[in-house]
Amino acid sequence: MSSTGRSALVLILWLWVFGLAEGAATSPAMVDPLLGLSFDSQQVRFEVLPRSISATKMLGPNPRWIFAAHHDQAADTTYYIAAGFHMVRPDGRGKAVKEPDFGAVVRLAGGRLTVLGVPDRLFESEALLPTDIVEHLMQDAADRYVKAFGGAVPLSQAIEAQGLRAQDLPQILVKYLEEHEVQVHTGN
Repeated sequence: MSSTGRSALVLILWLWVFGLAEGAATSPAMVDPLLGLSFDSQQVRFEVLPRSISATKMLGPNPRWIFAAHHDQAADTTYYIAAGFHMVRPDGRGKAVKEPDFGAVVRLAGGRLTVLGVPDRLFESEALLPTDIVEHLMQDAADRYVKAFGGAVPLSQAIEAQGLRAQDLPQILVKYLEEHEVQVHTGN
C-alpha cells in the first residue's frame, strides 16, 4: 500500500473511532485537554468561552469550551483552560473535517489576552504557571467536569469505559476529582 493509501486509511480509522465520519454535524466528538477523555459535545456540556475572548486571532474562529478557570483577584488576572475544534483540510482533494485541538492555557489581564501554551505544560517541572494558580485551576476543573458530565457517577463511568487510569493523569486533578467522589482507578 502506498504512503498516501496508508494515510487515507489512518484518517478514515481515526474519523470512525472519534465519530467524525458519518453524522458529524449532529454529534461531534471532543477530547478534553486535561484527561484525554473523549465525549459527545452535544451531550456533555461545558461552559462556552465568551466570544469576546475566543474570537481572537490567537484562538481562531471556532467556539471553545472552558475546562477550568480561575480569577486571581490580587493580580486582576483570569486564567482559562479552553479547547474546541479546528478544521483540518486535506493536502489533496477532499472535505475538511473538524477535530479537537490540544487546548490552550490562556491569561486575560488588563484586557490583553495571552496564550501561554498547551495544558500539558502545566504539569512539567518548569510549569507555565505558579503552583497555587494550577491548584485553583484543577479545583475548578474538577467542579466543571462533574457538572458537565451530570455528576460523579456518569463521569466515573466515562473514565472507566475509556480505560483512563489515575497514574496516567495529572495527580492534582485526580485528587480534586476524588474529593467529588469520582472514581479514578489505578491498575493495568
